[in-house]
Amino acid sequence: VLRIKNGTFVSGEGGDSRMYTVQDSGFGWKIVGVSYVNELVGNQTDVRISFLILGLICIVIAILISVFLSRRVSRPIKQLQTYMKEVEKGNFDIQVPVPKTIEVGRLARAFNIMVGKIKELMTQVVSDQEQKRKSEMNALQAQINPHFLYNTLDSIIWMAESNKSKEVVLMTSALAKLFRASISK
Repeated sequence: VLRIKNGTFVSGEGGDSRMYTVQDSGFGWKIVGVSYVNELVGNQTDVRISFLILGLICIVIAILISVFLSRRVSRPIKQLQTYMKEVEKGNFDIQVPVPKTIEVGRLARAFNIMVGKIKELMTQVVSDQEQKRKSEMNALQAQINPHFLYNTLDSIIWMAESNKSKEVVLMTSALAKLFRASISK
């Protein structure tokens, strides 16, 4: 033991093994510490159990935190999904509340803009279709009026040639009433 300058070594076997720690003091003295190995590893099972319990506690805490965080993140996404289903059913009068989280907030803002644009486009399509229908009706009416007038006058001439004066009077007065009604509208 005295030949070793500094360090640690174990001597003996089994229950009598000892661990020696030698340290040079710098004043010519050597400090020697002696420990029995059985004393050092005697509480090894207690340490293992403590580490297992501590590990299990850490795992349970980690699971609880992850469940809490996942619910906090998924709740706004599920709400956004609910609003999307409403729009899918045709309800375009929806405004999604914008959450504080950056990613979901961006999604909610983009969804609100998209729903607004769709609503605007649908209104424009309805307006355009109505305008198109009116234009088609006007074009058809402009096309029908000359043909109708020509056919009616032709019928009146035919009746006049056949000496059907009462029918000529009835048809002429009906034609006059029709023109008065169309002028008033």
